Amino acid sequence: MAFLRQAVLLVALIGACWAHPDGAPASACATMNPEHKDSKHEEAGPSTPYTLVQDKREFKAGDTVAVTLSGPPFKGFFIKAFDDKNKEVGQFEAGGESKPVTECSGVTHTSAAEKTAVKVLWKAPAGAQGQVHFRATVVVTYHKYISGLQSTVA
Repeated sequence: MAFLRQAVLLVALIGACWAHPDGAPASACATMNPEHKDSKHEEAGPSTPYTLVQDKREFKAGDTVAVTLSGPPFKGFFIKAFDDKNKEVGQFEAGGESKPVTECSGVTHTSAAEKTAVKVLWKAPAGAQGQVHFRATVVVTYHKYISGLQSTVA
């Protein structure tokens, strides 16, 4: 019986290590997908219950754009910023429920606590102007995530 308890504890600890409860690692920059074992993946579509809304599309050097991800309870997220040529642009500011992923123009969660909305702030780079849009992956649970969520303008 003691062996069984130890085995269950070991499996739980391994799962917690794989889950990235404090945010996506830099390796997620390329695919925007969590590295959770045995996760069910869904591509965002018209029936996706999550929204990603930015307060403006046009930017100039130093501007800040507010981006809000909301919907039913979710555990984590990864959001990236792209210019009108689909190249990564700018950086996100650190916030209470978010931290920038400095290896790319991304931002991720700081804890796996359930949330129904998170607001992040994106900062335009110096000497740049144009249009920005955002793409997100939402981690609903450890075993389910939705990718390819595109932003709209409020």
